[in-house]
Amino acid sequence: MSDATIDRLDEMDGPETPPEVPAGGEDATVDRVAARLTRRVVGSIAIGAALLLGVCATVACLVERNEKTATDLFVLSDMRATAARVLELTLDAETGQRGYLVTRNDAYLEPFLGASRSMHQTLDALAGRVTDDPIEADIVHRLAVALDEKFGELQQTIDLERAGRHEDARAIVNSEVGRRAMDEVRDLAGQLDANVHARMISAAAQEARTRRYMLGALAVAAVGIVGLFAVVVGDTRRQLRRLNAARTRLRTMVRGLERRVVRRTRELTEINRRFDIALEASGIVVFTQDRDLKYTWISHSLPDFPMEHAIGRSDRDILPARSFAAFERLKRGVIETGLPARGEVSVELNGAVRWWNLTIVPTLAADGTPEGLLCGAVDISGRRETEARVRLLMGEVTHRSKNLLSVIQAIMRQTAAHSTSMQDFSDRFSARLKSLAASHDLLVQENWQGAALHDLVRSQLGHYSDRVGAQIEIEGPPLIVPPAAAQHIGMALHELATNAAKYGALSVPRGRVRIAWAVVVDADGGRSCELSWSESGGPQVTRPARSGFGRIVIERTVARALDGKVSLGYAPGGVRWAITFQVPS
Repeated sequence: MSDATIDRLDEMDGPETPPEVPAGGEDATVDRVAARLTRRVVGSIAIGAALLLGVCATVACLVERNEKTATDLFVLSDMRATAARVLELTLDAETGQRGYLVTRNDAYLEPFLGASRSMHQTLDALAGRVTDDPIEADIVHRLAVALDEKFGELQQTIDLERAGRHEDARAIVNSEVGRRAMDEVRDLAGQLDANVHARMISAAAQEARTRRYMLGALAVAAVGIVGLFAVVVGDTRRQLRRLNAARTRLRTMVRGLERRVVRRTRELTEINRRFDIALEASGIVVFTQDRDLKYTWISHSLPDFPMEHAIGRSDRDILPARSFAAFERLKRGVIETGLPARGEVSVELNGAVRWWNLTIVPTLAADGTPEGLLCGAVDISGRRETEARVRLLMGEVTHRSKNLLSVIQAIMRQTAAHSTSMQDFSDRFSARLKSLAASHDLLVQENWQGAALHDLVRSQLGHYSDRVGAQIEIEGPPLIVPPAAAQHIGMALHELATNAAKYGALSVPRGRVRIAWAVVVDADGGRSCELSWSESGGPQVTRPARSGFGRIVIERTVARALDGKVSLGYAPGGVRWAITFQVPS
């Protein structure tokens, strides 16, 4: 029994009269506590032995490492001596060469020849000891090249002196070649010595650290074993003291556990009730199925899908033939692979198609194989319908955007064709775009269902709307015109207002404009709108010699777009324009 378990026994209180415990139960508990104590002692001994073995193994590794470090120090020391020997042989060779050049005495050649013979053996020995260090290997290689150059220079001067070319030999000696080669040999030998010396310092430090580690490992082993022994003794005494109180505490624990079971049962019942309410309110249905895909439990019934109708049956039994295949394929995949899956499937119930988002996870048997399914289903029919509406609206927006771009392109071409300059084109094109935008603003405000003709007229008067009631009279009943009619009527009214401001009734203070419309019902019940623009009191009007864009719009474009009839007159008192077109009933 662990310390935490016994401490929890102390915290549990129970009724004054404990329930009866089956015979032999207390003895069995005490036996378990004793057995657990024995296992702790044996385990502690095993831990101590493992610790001792680990320390021994560590010490052995440290000893081996220390021996390797000592060997490395010996090799490094020999390398330093060899590097010094290389420099010494080079100096002997140069001394012999200088003596021979001065005295022509062959006895001075002996140091040179001896150094040449020893140099190759010394370099081979040095190269064989630096194979594990790329830096030192590079230094030795460069040193060998420098020595070849230096001994080549020494041999050349000796050969020239023997041939009687004393001046040539002296010229080579006095040149920078020999001194540079000797300086390079000294520098490389110094670099090699410094590098090896640094490695020796590092190796010596490593040897010292290894010795400290050995002493530390031995100290840790000693402290660990002593501490472990103290822990085992203290734990044994503590467990023995508690062993006598175990029977009473066990009875208390039984009483406490019984009360907890009752309390947790009530809590679990309440949690299940809340879970059911939450699932039903959220629209999520949770259900389980066995390996044969038969329903074993459903959280709550659905409209058109009662819970008692499904328990003990499979999708094949309760769903239409064209609907169950997708359900069964998704669930069979989870049973066969043992992996969770998600998917959206549809089902037709009572003539209505419903969409469900399924989350399926396998329930596993003791051996880890799938024995059934746990599924969560969310009704996403509303989301699907919303997505379909959004796609429809996006298609409609795209269609209307293309139509609008086509209209703008036509306005641009016609404006350019009838403009006298870039500034003239810019002014006219901007004004016509603003007119088109004003019509579209009205359509957007009404969700593209149409526009009130009165608002449309006022929106196209632009800077002249402040003259309404003075120079401009608007008269007509409330009327909603379709989107296409609103767009083209707005263009026509803009052209009429622009022309009136430049040349017609709105160009003089006494001029008047009357905009009126009326709805006429024919014998068949069809409705048509008669819209007119009449100017009076303005400058005398004459028919223009050429047909501009504005005239094309008010005479042809709007008539063709609305399938209506247009009349345009140029009376001396002002322009008269009228259009008759069909409106929805």
